[in-house]
Amino acid sequence: MIEQNESIDNLHPNGLRRLRIGQVVDKVALPKSTIYAKIKAGTFPDQYKDGASAFWFEHELDEWL
Repeated sequence: MIEQNESIDNLHPNGLRRLRIGQVVDKVALPKSTIYAKIKAGTFPDQYKDGASAFWFEHELDEWL
């Protein structure tokens, strides 16, 4: 479901909410460098690519949290 004032661009075609790195930092309360280090170590959900942009699915971050 689209939250009030949320851009349709934040939604994947399957209806799942996509978060960009700034939103991920806010959600998990970790700096970007730590997030990327954890991705490399295999202890954080990997990012997806949409062209040149990276994103994470919110439900995967919710599960990780």
